[in-house]
Amino acid sequence: MEQYYIATEEGQTEGPYSFASLETFYTEGKINDDTLVCIAGGQEWVQFWTILEQERKKEVQPCEEPKKQALERLMNEYDPIPKEQPKKELQKDIKPLEITVEGLFRIA
Repeated sequence: MEQYYIATEEGQTEGPYSFASLETFYTEGKINDDTLVCIAGGQEWVQFWTILEQERKKEVQPCEEPKKQALERLMNEYDPIPKEQPKKELQKDIKPLEITVEGLFRIA
């Protein structure tokens, strides 16, 4: 899990903190969108909203593909219309009804 340092308004550096801690600080108002943040081991300081946006993208993207795969699997498994329907065999031993009095009695 990545760790981050934050720059305070007094010009001090605090941390390292996990992203979850930064989110808590953000929710509580201890840091804001413009607070400068640096990943541990890095040298570039960026505004917190940049890190927040990147983390939110990470959360969304992994979920999209499994949902798509699951939907395709369900559609294939539970397709109400089979792709190939079996051919119906005609019964060969049944004679067609003749239009006769005897045939009419067979129908009735």
